[in-house]
Amino acid sequence: MKYAVATLLLSASALVSPAARAAVEPELRGGYGLPAVASASGEFGAYFRTDVTLVNPYVFHDVDVRIWLLRNDADNTVAPVAGVRLKPTETLVLRDVVSSLFGETGGASLVLSSTDGLVFSCSARTYTGTAGTNGFAGPGHAVAHVGRAEVITPGLRSGHGFRTNLGLVSLSTFPVTVDVNVFGPSGGLGTKRITLPPWGRTQFRVSEIAPDFENAWALWSGVTSSDGASWIPFATVIDNTSGDSVYVHDVADRAATSLESRYDLEGEWTGEIVRPTGRLDVTVFLRQVGPQLDATIYETAGGALYAELEGSENKGAIEASGAGARLPCLSDALAVTGRVADRSHVDLELVGTGCFSGRGVLALVKKPGPAAAAATIAPAGSPPRAPARAAR
Repeated sequence: MKYAVATLLLSASALVSPAARAAVEPELRGGYGLPAVASASGEFGAYFRTDVTLVNPYVFHDVDVRIWLLRNDADNTVAPVAGVRLKPTETLVLRDVVSSLFGETGGASLVLSSTDGLVFSCSARTYTGTAGTNGFAGPGHAVAHVGRAEVITPGLRSGHGFRTNLGLVSLSTFPVTVDVNVFGPSGGLGTKRITLPPWGRTQFRVSEIAPDFENAWALWSGVTSSDGASWIPFATVIDNTSGDSVYVHDVADRAATSLESRYDLEGEWTGEIVRPTGRLDVTVFLRQVGPQLDATIYETAGGALYAELEGSENKGAIEASGAGARLPCLSDALAVTGRVADRSHVDLELVGTGCFSGRGVLALVKKPGPAAAAATIAPAGSPPRAPARAAR
């Protein structure tokens, strides 16, 4: 197997599309991020290295994959990149990838992308030991958090035989700032503001900002408000005696605990979008879990899918963002803000790019239906509806 290695300018178009939702998804994608890879000495005699496994699921053609190395504490606008070709149905294991593919040592992150938009599978295992190994494995991150998202990483340990590393990687072309706060049973333990350079990556011991603890969790809060600010946090918890380590995936949508929903908006709504360019009758289907909202907007006349949005309702205030669904508008962003007038009326303002340029307004009226009727007659103590997001 031959690998092509070069130093190229990172391109945002080569990456996965950032989205404000869970950062790890098991679907096949055309790009991934691996935040925590290494070929480096650790404490207590451990040496950590990472193997990356790639799979071409196609039976009829090759998949070419580019792999960028994001060095720790550096501006990675210009980064080393390697190219590998996967034959049909091939599984390729890149052992000790940081050293063997890039000839480097230390902690790092990887960005992987197919050259032609084809999907592939990506996973990694980081481990220590020789005759026998201890370590963790996991899939590549297929999407990232954006802007002022809030997410948590649970299950941190520090002292009492364990240590924890916290880390953050940026997938943005400009500096990105994120706050991290560590919480224990009695409250806050420590905080740190991190500003990463373009395509930056950093990692640090949690003991640098917090005293020893048995168990804690970290809250990551985006400070840079731009939708182009794309980032992935991570944590590794290491047993000091065995060198065994655990990778802690972040948990997205902290809105479920920090926002207060006051209305049940789930159901079918109708209304009219009024913009400087004209008017459009729409039908909107809302799904709701706590304060979290998913909206699917259709053109009422022809039934064509118009846009899809994700957002929240907090004490009657609505915020959501997404993109167009019609072919000419797929890459155009749409954002809505507004308030719930009452249980059957919602007033919104719309702004966006491309097809959605120019401010618009949308007044929605809830359409009575079987779901609404059932909700009014359900006896106390009835089982709750199955979360709509669980099926996605």
